[in-house]
Amino acid sequence: MDFKRGRKALVVIGMHRSGTSMASGIFNILGWDLGSSVIPPLDENEKGFFENIPINQLNDRLLGYLGSSWHETYLFRKEWAIQNQLAGFTDELTGIFAQQFPESDHLLLKDPRLSVLLPLYLEVFKTLEILPYFIICVRNPSEVAASLENRNYFPGEKSVLVWMDYMLNAEFHTRAYPRSFTFFNDLVQDPFLLIREVSRNFHSDLNLTPALESKIRSFVEKDLKHHNYSDIPSDSLFVPEIPELYHLFSRAKEGKFTPVDKEGIDNLSASFYNRLNFFQGIGPGIEASLLVVQDTRIKNVISRSVLSGRNNIVFDLSVFKGITAIKFAPANCRVVFMVHHIKLLGISGNTFAFDEFATGDDFYKTRYKKHKTNEKLYFPDEIPEITFNMAGLPTELAGIEFEITYYSFAEGALNLTVASNTQLIGSFYHEREALNDRLNTAGRQVEDCGEKLGKQENELKFLKDKHREYAEEIRVQQEELLSREKRVQELSNSLTWKTGRLVLGPVIFLYGLVQKLFIPKK
Repeated sequence: MDFKRGRKALVVIGMHRSGTSMASGIFNILGWDLGSSVIPPLDENEKGFFENIPINQLNDRLLGYLGSSWHETYLFRKEWAIQNQLAGFTDELTGIFAQQFPESDHLLLKDPRLSVLLPLYLEVFKTLEILPYFIICVRNPSEVAASLENRNYFPGEKSVLVWMDYMLNAEFHTRAYPRSFTFFNDLVQDPFLLIREVSRNFHSDLNLTPALESKIRSFVEKDLKHHNYSDIPSDSLFVPEIPELYHLFSRAKEGKFTPVDKEGIDNLSASFYNRLNFFQGIGPGIEASLLVVQDTRIKNVISRSVLSGRNNIVFDLSVFKGITAIKFAPANCRVVFMVHHIKLLGISGNTFAFDEFATGDDFYKTRYKKHKTNEKLYFPDEIPEITFNMAGLPTELAGIEFEITYYSFAEGALNLTVASNTQLIGSFYHEREALNDRLNTAGRQVEDCGEKLGKQENELKFLKDKHREYAEEIRVQQEELLSREKRVQELSNSLTWKTGRLVLGPVIFLYGLVQKLFIPKK
C-alpha cells in the first residue's frame, strides 16, 4: 500500500506518567488522527492512553529484541541504532503507517517508548517524507517515581534513572526538529498555552471553536494528577545530574536551548551514562573474538566490538584454508548473555545451524557443559568459550554468524549471578514483575475477603448479642409468670381464702335479698 507523502505528524514523547496521554488526548480532540486501532481506556488511565496498538506492540518487540524493556532502557548501549540490524522493524513500521493512516494528513503518534526509539522513527519519517513536530512532556522526576511506585511498585531510585534516560534521549534526538516542552503542571492549569504554541509553530490553521474549548476543559481534570512536589525532594538527589537536567528543561522556551544549555546537557549526559555504566560494569573495549586454527598449527584471532543488547556478529572465514578448530569467546570479561542462533556458512552457500553448543565454564563445576540456544547463561568468573566439533564439517568455510543478546558485562554480570541460574537480582524485573503483580492482586483479594469476613463476623456477633438479650428477656418474663401463677395457686389453696368464701357467701346473698324486698325501685 502506497503512503501519502508530505504529511504532518505530532509526536508526543516523554517519560511515562508525565502527561503524555493528556497531551495526545487534547490534540486528538482537535482532530489529529491516532490511527484505526487505539488502546482503550483502563483503570490505570481512565481517560485513555491515546496510543496506536500496532505501534505500541512494535515498540515493545523492538525493546525485547534489544534485550531490554520500557523500564530498563538505561541498561543497553545507545549505539543500537547503528548496528544495521533493524531492516525488518523499519519495513514493518512503514507498513503500519500505510495501514493505520491511509488518508489522514495529520498524524498523532504517542508512546513514551518513542523517547528512546526515535532513531528508527526518524529514518522512517525521512523515507515517507513525514514532517514531525515533537511535544516533549516533562514532569518532576519525584512525582514520576511516586506514580510508578503506586502503579508498578518500582523503587524510586530505579524510576528516576529511567526518567533521566528517557528525557536525555528525547531532547537529544529532537534537536534538529521543531518541538515544544510542556510541563505537566502547566498543561493541567492551562492546556491552551501548548495548543497556541503548536498552532503558531506548526499548524497555523488550527480552528479552536468554543465547542472544542469546552470539550478540552472537560477532558483536562486537575484531580487526575495525584502526586505534587514543588521541587525535587532530597531523596532523589543521589544522582546529581537529575535535578540539574530538570532545571535546564524548566528554562527552555518553545523547545529552544542556548548553545551553553546544549553543552551543559551534553556534559550531564556524558557524566550520567559514565557513572551508570561504571556501576553496571559496562566499560569500553568489550569484544567478542573468534579463534580459528589451521592445520592444527596456525592460530588466527578475529575480534568484533559488541554492545549490550542484541548483536549480530559475523566473521569472514573465506581466507582460511584447512580449518581444524574454531573457538568463540562471546566477551572478553564476565558476562550474562543468550545465544539465539549460530550458523556456519559453507563456500557453496549451504549452512550448518547449531542449536546446541558446549562452553568452558568453572561456574558449573565442569570444564565443558552443553547448552541449547535461547538459554540465558551466567559467567561471573571465567571468560566463556564456545567450542565446535569440527567432525563432519568442511575445512573451508565462507563465514560464521552469531546472534546474541548481552544482558550485562563485568561487575554487572557478577551482580546478576546468583546461586540458582533461574533467579535474577539487581535491576532485572522481567520475571519479578509478573510475580509481583500476581502477589499484589492476591494480597488485595485477601484484604477484600478479610474486610468482608470481618463485616460478616461483626454482623454475626451483633445478632448473637441480640439473641442473648431476647432470650434473657423471655427467661425473666417466664420466671415472673411462673411466680404469679404460683402465688395465685397458693392464694386459692390457702385457708383464709376458703374461710372467706364460706362466711361472705351467705351475707352477700341476704344483702341482695333485702335490697330486692325493701329498697324501692326508682
